[in-house]
Amino acid sequence: MRLNNLANKIWFTSSIYFTFFTTMQLTNWEPIRFWGLRGEGTNFIDAEQVIKWTQCYKDVGDQIFSAQGYCSGYIYGKIIPILFTVVPEGRFLVSLLGFSFLIIVSIVLGSTTASMQSNQLKALSITAFLSPPILLLVERGNFDSLMLGLTFYAAYLFSKKRKIISFLLLALSSLVKFYTFPLMAAFFLQKTKRKSNYLYVPGLLIIFFLVLTEIRAIKSSFPNDSTYKFGMSIWVRYLPIERIPFNINVLANLVGLALLAFISAAMLIVYKRGLWPVNYSMLDKSTTNFYVFNFLFLCHFICFFSGMSYDYRLVFLAISAVIFLSLNVLSNSAESATKTLLLLSMWLTYPSGGLQPFGDLAICALTLVLSLEFLKLNSVKLSSIKLFQGTKNDF
Repeated sequence: MRLNNLANKIWFTSSIYFTFFTTMQLTNWEPIRFWGLRGEGTNFIDAEQVIKWTQCYKDVGDQIFSAQGYCSGYIYGKIIPILFTVVPEGRFLVSLLGFSFLIIVSIVLGSTTASMQSNQLKALSITAFLSPPILLLVERGNFDSLMLGLTFYAAYLFSKKRKIISFLLLALSSLVKFYTFPLMAAFFLQKTKRKSNYLYVPGLLIIFFLVLTEIRAIKSSFPNDSTYKFGMSIWVRYLPIERIPFNINVLANLVGLALLAFISAAMLIVYKRGLWPVNYSMLDKSTTNFYVFNFLFLCHFICFFSGMSYDYRLVFLAISAVIFLSLNVLSNSAESATKTLLLLSMWLTYPSGGLQPFGDLAICALTLVLSLEFLKLNSVKLSSIKLFQGTKNDF
């Protein structure tokens, strides 16, 4: 079969990912069981838990946001239980959600792999995308799959100048899980149509108020251990917490900042000595991949520096790193180093025979590398931003 255009390649590659994930689901996810990450009898466990919370919402309302008590521990946006209160409870709904998320992830991964120009990058993307964090994302039926799909499609629409729909998708994702809210600032960092700004500003203020209100309502705390997690403050979590005589959260953040400062200093030396040559002169900043990189990497950046996140959110790092490599701005040595960091990040971050700290170290280094390149790609002077001075040809 000949694949004559990108659309055919995307659907073909997405179908391969879908077939693989579906086969894993039907055969009880043997790789996940091998790593000891799946319990007996579980099936889209995160989707099932969220549906249980939505059913509880019918009975106890906002009590689901509590830290203790019946149906407590809910940490998502209220929009989910509100929408699902009209849906009948049952295993069918769990399977429907789980396979819907499976399809979303398959399409996003398939689109990314299919857009790679070289076979080497295609192979790299497949290796990164079939790593433990992404397998667990699909296996658990986690709502971060929905966040990935909304953010990816919002970036695509943004690149195609469909910015109002893109804005609405990010607004929806911000109400489901809150870490995409800062991405909405992107609509003020470019010249936009004047009438559109009169939508963006009140829309942003409304979403900000709703997000802030719901974050304040959440009383549950995030788990303090390092298992299946990554982030700036993870390093102290490897130690026995009960033996630490200091405030664990403060100490974790201080140690994380110190390590980031050390890695940053080392990277600065590498950059100053010209050991990491980058050439942006031929880069087309109007391509879809350019915007997808920006949106997805910002998601990872926010998750990383907010403290700790579960490892399945590394899907944002994996896709943004692969797309950055496809921009062809790195030298051969810098490209090889980035590929190595990506594979170490995706394959060592889970419990891996004591190698998890090396995976977390690789995540730190890759995050800082991509942060610097993100800043170079998006050099915008704040003084040039004019909220209500748009371009001509409105709508």
